[in-house]
Amino acid sequence: MSIEYTFFYGIRGNYVDVTSKMYNRLNEKNYITIPTTDVERVTTFGDHIYGVKKHILIVHDKHSFIVENDRQITINLNPFNPKSTKLYHYYHLWVAGHTDLWKHIFNEHLDNLILSKLLFHLESFYIGFVGPKDKIALAKEILKTRGINYISAIETDSGYEQVTQNKLYEFSLNNDGYVLYSHNKGSFHPSHYSISWRNAMEYHNILNWKFALEKLQNVDAVGIHWLTPDVSPDFPLPFFGGTYWWSHLSYIRKLGYPKNNTRYDAENWIGVLPNIRIIDMKPGFPHY
Repeated sequence: MSIEYTFFYGIRGNYVDVTSKMYNRLNEKNYITIPTTDVERVTTFGDHIYGVKKHILIVHDKHSFIVENDRQITINLNPFNPKSTKLYHYYHLWVAGHTDLWKHIFNEHLDNLILSKLLFHLESFYIGFVGPKDKIALAKEILKTRGINYISAIETDSGYEQVTQNKLYEFSLNNDGYVLYSHNKGSFHPSHYSISWRNAMEYHNILNWKFALEKLQNVDAVGIHWLTPDVSPDFPLPFFGGTYWWSHLSYIRKLGYPKNNTRYDAENWIGVLPNIRIIDMKPGFPHY
């Protein structure tokens, strides 16, 4: 097996190479699952710096990432055999608010796009920027520094997710392929709950995107936590809780523009048509 990733364990200035242990001990069917807690990591890799909280450093190509404790990361080493279908990503990035939490969430999302190699299979990466001009400029600087190509779908000082979804719908009118829609969930209401929920959506839709695309072949959309009115009575239409999903642009084309009465219309958009065919990769209400 070729070694595509190099793994180190420790702290800045004091790392040990644990690549062989990652590939030999933690590789199951070409999936490497990184231990989430320091106790699990010490058990697997040993403790060369006793009493110090350590992290995992991953190096892949020209990119490097630090994986702190409690972050769920699984790397799919299976090759992706692209068909003629093109892949696109629309990401709604809200950069307003009183903290810079959005930067952490955005960088984490970029990490996952790169670690999963999804970024390198995308035909185009579209971002809808919402917030003050100075923070939008900062978001663009992050992308430039990290060497990530993107297309600005829209730049506006305010608006719910619909401002980005509108652009996705317009794009679908003249294009075909698969599209991933997501957003920087948790930037407005930070909590352990929203972090765990976002991590689950990132895992199933991005880190495990090859599995998601396999499931998408014969349905209209895939995601996690498909909530119907009987489970979530406050919502009249079914939707993927958290608003991360994969779909066909040919299906998006049928939806029309999303309603814009409340921010919840953005969640309901994917389920506006009756008899939608979906696969729920993590069924049930998002209890985290």
